[in-house]
Amino acid sequence: MRPVICAIPVAGFILAVYAFTAQAATIHVPADQLTIQAGIEATSYGDLVLVAPGTYKENIDFLGNVITVKSEGGAEVTVIEGDKTTSVVAFTSSETEDTAIEGFFIRNGIGSLFYPSIKGNYGGG
Repeated sequence: MRPVICAIPVAGFILAVYAFTAQAATIHVPADQLTIQAGIEATSYGDLVLVAPGTYKENIDFLGNVITVKSEGGAEVTVIEGDKTTSVVAFTSSETEDTAIEGFFIRNGIGSLFYPSIKGNYGGG
């Protein structure tokens, strides 16, 4: 009987993990949302923002979301082009190591100093 008692919590945990994983959504840019930032803003924990090839003229902030932003075609055909005023991509809130950006050529940003105790600028793109 002891194995059955131990199996019930494990089975419940597995079902909870499966249910959470099954709820992850894919948001397509520009089909579902016109910009990468709008895609990020429409996400929930664990979602994927999948970006079609093209040049996206914007600066993006992950806003603490634990998500993945990924290009469909890779850095050769998918560009995030900043406005030369700040970092092109910002992770400045409560993102974790599970937050990711993959497959983009990032350009035209300048470093932003988010941590005054550290000298220098970081993350221009």
